[in-house]
Amino acid sequence: MTAVWAVALLVTACTLPSEPRLPPDAVPWTAPARFALWWRMTEACSGRSGDLRSIQWYVVPHAQMIEVAGERYHGYTFASPGRIVLADAHRLDGPL
Repeated sequence: MTAVWAVALLVTACTLPSEPRLPPDAVPWTAPARFALWWRMTEACSGRSGDLRSIQWYVVPHAQMIEVAGERYHGYTFASPGRIVLADAHRLDGPL
């Protein structure tokens, strides 16, 4: 049992500090259907692909900007797990 806790502590210590945290006021959000078109357009332009269904979307209500790790953004992509957070004012901004 002690070994399990030691491994859990090691894994936590190695992964959590390097990953920025979600803004505290971010709430889960379901992206509208038009995001599928924007996703395909981004894939075509970037030459990269991904599964839109695997993204967890969040929005920060009533926000013009969001703060992540001391920096301000309109939107921010967290690589692991696949999460995207948008400021409310920019939630339907296709180019973003």
